[in-house]
Amino acid sequence: MIPLEEFKKIVKNTVLVAIDLIIENPDGKILLGLRKNNPAKGFLFVPGGRIFKNESFGKALKRISKEEIGIEIDKNDVELMGIYEHIYKENYFEDRSFNTHYVVIACKTKLDINSVYNNSQHKNMFFMSKKELLNSKVVHQLTKNYFVNNAPPNKF
Repeated sequence: MIPLEEFKKIVKNTVLVAIDLIIENPDGKILLGLRKNNPAKGFLFVPGGRIFKNESFGKALKRISKEEIGIEIDKNDVELMGIYEHIYKENYFEDRSFNTHYVVIACKTKLDINSVYNNSQHKNMFFMSKKELLNSKVVHQLTKNYFVNNAPPNKF
């Protein structure tokens, strides 16, 4: 792990690369969780996390999925939805002098699960239909963008 002060410098000065997990259950509902931390604190968001330096995509996907939902997902079990850019005004440190910038690899998979445990980034994880999430004021727009005509405005 990177010491917090060093990570703060990284967030302030670089782009982070992350994986977002679009997990669909057999009913076609999408897994969301209420964000505990900034960026996007207080919004419903899909699980995900950043890729560490020298970590392959496959290893990152397994680690992130295990940390976020308690299940390791293999790279052969996901469909690439696209590469997205997420720019937030806020940051984890709640320091208003800089923002957070992610390039996100959005991966979709289907899992036969009905519940997951809470993790360090989310609480109250549950499944929501695409229609419900698109109409919700609590679902973050960057999550909604994954489901808007498959051509969201922040997609490369």
